[in-house]
Amino acid sequence: MKIRTLINPKLITVSTLFLLFVSCTAPIDPYNIYISPDGNDSDTGSKENPIASVHKAAELAKILEKDKVINIWLADGTYHITSPLILGIGDGLVKWQAIPGEKPVISGGMMLNEWKKEANGFYSTQLDENAPNQIRELFINGQRATRARHPNTGYLNIS
Repeated sequence: MKIRTLINPKLITVSTLFLLFVSCTAPIDPYNIYISPDGNDSDTGSKENPIASVHKAAELAKILEKDKVINIWLADGTYHITSPLILGIGDGLVKWQAIPGEKPVISGGMMLNEWKKEANGFYSTQLDENAPNQIRELFINGQRATRARHPNTGYLNIS
């Protein structure tokens, strides 16, 4: 008596390959980190409890699963950094983006406070000990200002 097999080995192979393909190409759920100037770096980085700094977000992204897409969402505001934000090759699945409709700014500039008006009408302030030895740009109330120079126009002619 001959027994007929109901299972086709070719069908099993094709089905297995199809399931393997579908499981490998399934979308990866992204992990979201939220940053806000009003946040706190000891928080979780969730939408409800954002962190405050871009450096903390980069640190969190590095310790999360390497094969996950990580979205870092920046809320409106200015994020002051005092050291470079270093992103490496391992950060390939990390997307830095503004929350839709918001315009965050990552600034390497430093705030100069406590300006005093001198007797001659000029203003002065004391620079922090960590200030760079050369100031390249000056902004006053968000507008780029002309730094002091001599002469104010043209060139200085030396005879």
